[in-house]
Amino acid sequence: MPEADRANMEAFLANLKVVLPVVGLDLLKPRPVAATKPSGNVADIDQLRFEIRHKSGVKATGLEEEGEFVVLEGSEALKDAGYQGTNSYGELKQELIAQGVLGASADDKFYKFARPYAFKSPSAAAAVVLDRNANGRLEWKVVGSKMTYHQWQEEKAQAAETAQVSA
Repeated sequence: MPEADRANMEAFLANLKVVLPVVGLDLLKPRPVAATKPSGNVADIDQLRFEIRHKSGVKATGLEEEGEFVVLEGSEALKDAGYQGTNSYGELKQELIAQGVLGASADDKFYKFARPYAFKSPSAAAAVVLDRNANGRLEWKVVGSKMTYHQWQEEKAQAAETAQVSA
């Protein structure tokens, strides 16, 4: 292909990458690895994990990847907690059920994630898991600790700032 045609094509693709997200289409955006890896390999992803352990017994695990919050396969979500009318993410949860991302668990007490799913925010993920509006930055905690997602983000930002100052 001639160099001029290649340059025109690259400019066109660059424009598409800008315009498509504005109209709500993420066609050219790469999917996070955790959301696209086969189910057997998801556990091999070497990243910090977060969890929700609710008093109802529901347990969910997730991780941050490429600006999205991925809830991993096998995580649970509350079923019919009674907040559907006030849950901003109720429609999203119904879509996930229709798509087969969320299915009934063995005991039919919770929904179970059949595959990893990338949410646009930790709050959207927490709202689907807890079946109510939720602040994901406070609900998700580093696995095995009481450190919230928010505290982890603050530490990460502070470490990056310190590294930038010392460089």
